[in-house]
This record gives sequence, structure tokens and C-alpha cells, in this order.
Amino acid sequence: MRIPSLVFKAILHVVLGAALLGGSAGFLLPPAGASAGTESTNIHTNGLATDEKPEFSAEAGAVVSMVESYLRAQDYVSAGEAALLLTQLYPTYAKGWLLLGHCLSMTLDFTGSNDAYGKAMELGAERNAVLSTQAYAFMQMGYYEEAKSRYRSILDSNPGDVEALKQLGTIDAETGNFDDAVLSYQKAMEIAPADASVVLALAKVEASRGDDGKAKELLEKGLFLEPGNTEMLGKLGLLYMEDKNYKAALEPLKRLTALEPDNATAYRSLGAAYYQLGEKENALDAFEKVRQLDGSMDDLLAPLADCYLATGRRPEALGVIQEGIEKGSQRSWLYSLWGNVLEESKNYDGAIEKYSEAVRADEVPWSEYARKQIARQPTLKKREGMMASQMLE
Repeated sequence: MRIPSLVFKAILHVVLGAALLGGSAGFLLPPAGASAGTESTNIHTNGLATDEKPEFSAEAGAVVSMVESYLRAQDYVSAGEAALLLTQLYPTYAKGWLLLGHCLSMTLDFTGSNDAYGKAMELGAERNAVLSTQAYAFMQMGYYEEAKSRYRSILDSNPGDVEALKQLGTIDAETGNFDDAVLSYQKAMEIAPADASVVLALAKVEASRGDDGKAKELLEKGLFLEPGNTEMLGKLGLLYMEDKNYKAALEPLKRLTALEPDNATAYRSLGAAYYQLGEKENALDAFEKVRQLDGSMDDLLAPLADCYLATGRRPEALGVIQEGIEKGSQRSWLYSLWGNVLEESKNYDGAIEKYSEAVRADEVPWSEYARKQIARQPTLKKREGMMASQMLE
């Protein structure tokens, strides 16, 4: 929500007064509606050749914090008002002009933005720092060609700028130009081979263009560089699951759940891997953790019920079976499991009823399984009757 100018200026003067008096309470907090950390401002302000400090640096810091808070809240108009006031109070503060240029870009005032960036360079801001700030604003607005042209300009003067190469790769990846993205990321890796973020980005692109083997190789390398990178662990586990290499998926998924014990999605994948390997007790532990975390289990209720049955917990299994049937999820599978329970209890007529429901749900392969089971029930019932007669004799 935009704050009216007069109210905004009154707030700003209160903030400045607090900073001037040495009070730190309050002025670093985002305004109402802002959520700290929701969006990185990513503005290059460190490359200032002569970044003249205002007379009262605490005041400048307070206003800069306010600008950045508005940017995180994506309130670009209020951010621009704060940045403009900063340049009026401290006209020789290059960072203030950089911030103003970024804010004006985000409100599509490119004329005003270019003027502000020009002023920042007059005050000593490095050309590439300005270009990077401009490019990032264009990226946020989806003006990818404008952003790419500025990153290329940076690379013309500094071919080793890893950040520019990474951002070029990001733009090409987002627009489906995977081959160009790979080239940019590979150049970045040559310059910064220990940068795990580049390795992860390249792995994602390789996976997107279908080279899962290369993607997994890169992720393994990235995890050597940064063993606790949860995004890499999750992506590697997912790729192994997609390849049906469930045994290989276990290691990254177990490491991921150890690092993120509240990650329901990771436990879902871990449980599915164990289930596919036939380790139903371990699968059950993971599935129950998902339930504790209120994670979605709708497409895993049948495996969960099967795990309960395999571990001798029939009441829980029947509860999950009925829950899944009510939700309309995996009905053929669930009715087949229910039929199995009744068959084991020698309730063959009841089993036929549940298997018939599985057939009606018509979900292959379980509907076909149920047909075969229906055909078996009369034989099983007859055999049971004969055994009972023999015992009576």
C-alpha cells in the first residue's frame, strides 16, 4: 500500500530524528506490510569509486534501510519517494542515486532512472555497478533482452565477472535457451570452480534439457563443495527417484531429512523410495512423519495402508483405506487391499464385494488384479469348507 506523501515525510522525519539522537530502536524494521527477506534488492552499491558519506551517516543508513524495506515489500512508489528524499538530503551520496535509479526503473520511469544512474556515475559509481543494477531491474520486470544487453556490456569490459555470467545463464534458462545458459554457466565455473551456486544452476539446466546423467554428476560435485546444500540434496534425490534408482535416492533424501526435519516433501520422497525397495517398516516411519507434519498423502494412502498391513497394524490400515476411498484416491488399489484383509479373515463373500468395487473403479493395474482375485474366491471358499468338514469327521 502506498503511503500519502505528507504522511510519508512525517514518518521519515521521525525516523531521521531517532537516528540522529542515536536511537536504534525501530528504524531498521520494515514498514507495515513489508516482509523482510521476501525479495532481495540485489543492488550493486559496493563498487563505488568515491562513495562520499553523508555528514550524519546514521540518518543515511536509516533512510537506506527504509528504501530497501519498501523494495522487499515491492512497494516501488514509496521506495522511490524515500530514495528521492535521500538524494535531496545528501546530493553527493552516490548510493542514494543508485537506489533512486533502481526504484524509478521498477515504476517504468526509465528517463528518470537513466538520469539518476548518470548522476551516480558522476559521483563515482562504477559503470559496471550501474549496469548491473539496471540489468537486475529489467530482469524483475521481465525485460530480458534489455537485461542481457547490460550484462553483456559488463562482460565486454570485465569478461571474468561471474555474477554477470550467472545472471545471463539465469535469463537464458528461464526463457528456454538452455544451450546458451549452459555456455554462460560453464564459463562461470571455469572462473569460479568452487562456486556451488553455479554448479547447481548448471545442473538444473542440464536436467531441463534432458541430460539427467550430467545433472546428477554436477550435483554430486556441488555436494562435495557444499555438503549441506539442501536444494542440491533434494534435486539429486528427485532425479534418482525419476530414474527409479531408489537405492541411490536414499542417501541424499536421508541427509535432507536430517538437515530439514520439518520437510514433509522430503519425507514423502524418502518413504516412497523405501516402499519401492520393499522396506515397508522404514517406509511407514517416513509416511507417518509426513502425516505428523500435515503433508499431503492423498496419492500415497494406498502405500501407507499397505505398510500398516505389512507391519501387522490392521486397524490403522483399515482406517487409511476408508479415508482414501472417501477422498476418491487410488480406489482400485485400496479396495484390493481391503479385499485382501477380508480374504485373510476367510470372509470370501466380503472379499468378492471389495474386489468388485476395485474392478468398478477401473484403475489399472489394480482393477485387473482384482478380477483375478474374484476368480479365486469360490475355490478358496470351497477349500475352506472341505477343510472344515474334514475336521468335523
